[in-house]
Amino acid sequence: MDFNFENTDFLNLIKNKENQILDRTTDEIQESEGFKIVFAGLKSMVQNNAFNGAKVILIKETEIINVNIDEINDFNNLFADAQFSYNQLITVDTKISITSVERCELPKESNEARGYYSNISKQGNVVFLLIKDKVNYFIKGVDKSESLFFSLADVNKYNERKDISQINDVLQQYQESLKDRKNYCKFFIELSHLKSLHKDLSSTDEEKKFISDYKHLLRNKPEDTFRDDLRQFLSFNLKVSQVKEFLLENMRRLDIYLYDDFGEIYLIEVKWVGQSVHQNGKKLGTVYEAKNIAPDAFYQTLDYLEELDNKGQNIVRAFLVVFDARKYDLDDTGKDFDESILTNIRKKHYRKFEKVQDLRVKNFHPS
Repeated sequence: MDFNFENTDFLNLIKNKENQILDRTTDEIQESEGFKIVFAGLKSMVQNNAFNGAKVILIKETEIINVNIDEINDFNNLFADAQFSYNQLITVDTKISITSVERCELPKESNEARGYYSNISKQGNVVFLLIKDKVNYFIKGVDKSESLFFSLADVNKYNERKDISQINDVLQQYQESLKDRKNYCKFFIELSHLKSLHKDLSSTDEEKKFISDYKHLLRNKPEDTFRDDLRQFLSFNLKVSQVKEFLLENMRRLDIYLYDDFGEIYLIEVKWVGQSVHQNGKKLGTVYEAKNIAPDAFYQTLDYLEELDNKGQNIVRAFLVVFDARKYDLDDTGKDFDESILTNIRKKHYRKFEKVQDLRVKNFHPS
């Protein structure tokens, strides 16, 4: 790029970075040599030592700009000090020598922690939050770091999550969770509803037999419950920064839109097969079968990929997830799909497409 003020692209770049440039050029603390020494020293120590905890280092604003030390030796001495080991809140001076300590419980939730450390930094302190191999910092009440987490508990929970490349493992975990009564009962009509439906349909079967025959009956419009439940499970078990619904320009809805930590995008289209109760609750409602999935749901997902590709979005992968609440155990809904019937445009996106094995949902014990 031509870095000339007559260059439109250069001017647009400056305009887009206006707030960031203003923030950096007017912050004498963050741009001071003392701050850079402290930040680099702490960063080096947490990355090159067996540090897996959380510590808060405080240094006065008036002192940090005067720091001028031998980084390696002084920071080694700080981390080797017994007071550093036993306490959570540590105040240091221009020599990175400990002046005071406090043994306390740090906030366990990131939003609470962000507010807590911001408030401390409003009191004339520069706050460095050390969590595992990360160093976050707060200046004059402002969080200057790029971290999503400000508590050790949240970092540990996040580290337990799986990478997006392991999404099939996560979906298998979800499948197992659907065998738990507290998880599957939300999808089906209640036992009391089944009993009243037995009367509404004037069934000649005994009530017990009727309940057994229709316990697979889903609540009306179950697609929202299926989608929201899966979305929540993924947000707690995948290392992704966002899990949300997404509306296209024509108001069509993408069920689950995932952003991972690398800024890459993944789609999940959610469908279901089985039978739901009518919206009035007094008769049987919608029935979806395997023929409603292949090929129509395949086409729909591939068409989403085409539309987003035309908008320049790099969708890494798109998944078709089908909740199978059919009365009987039947073959996977995608078993008979023949990719040879795809148009050339859809074939272009098929390499990014994956039909996940049906998620079987059974109402073992109506409640």
